[in-house]
Amino acid sequence: MREKLSYGKTYKKEIHLPRNTSTYSHMKKKESNNIDIYMKNYKDRYSKKKGLSKLDCYWEKKLFDQICYIDNLTEKMKNNKKSLKKKLIKKYGCALIIISLVPLILGIFPIIHNRFYSVFPKFCLKDCGIEHKTTGGATKTHSDFNYAELDINKNAWYAINYFNSVILWLSIFFVLSLVIYIFFKLIKYEKLRRGKSKMIV
Repeated sequence: MREKLSYGKTYKKEIHLPRNTSTYSHMKKKESNNIDIYMKNYKDRYSKKKGLSKLDCYWEKKLFDQICYIDNLTEKMKNNKKSLKKKLIKKYGCALIIISLVPLILGIFPIIHNRFYSVFPKFCLKDCGIEHKTTGGATKTHSDFNYAELDINKNAWYAINYFNSVILWLSIFFVLSLVIYIFFKLIKYEKLRRGKSKMIV
């Protein structure tokens, strides 16, 4: 729309039209259809896979089901974000906390008790085979040093520490692998939803 000003010049007046809701709805429906088609072909894809690819296909289906659930729930409850957060925390909160706590709990013991520092009272092992000496060189027993004597031998103690270390590193590897796997699957899901990835993978 052009209007004349008092000094003879014209200007353009921008008119902001309301958002084209029909186009937006059509786009969302198309994105939803892309995922629906991919998910419906799951059994066919799964039957053709072998080994690790078959396992990946299985877990991808499980993950995509949950993403679709969150996607649909977010769309339905977009005007009630507080209730949405509560529902998501209730459904996924416990699992996420447990997965996060496993490496944390296993990693605490080497930090709070090691050769340089310990929060526990001083203790030693049954039949440790170590000569406990004072600064003057005199040999003394556990009771002389007020050491609590654990009812396990040296080999059992080393086995416990070794097992704890193995489980700790395996749990760290598992959690990191899980995060990376979910990250790449989220990218794939988004590409499929927007029609930027092949439907048969």
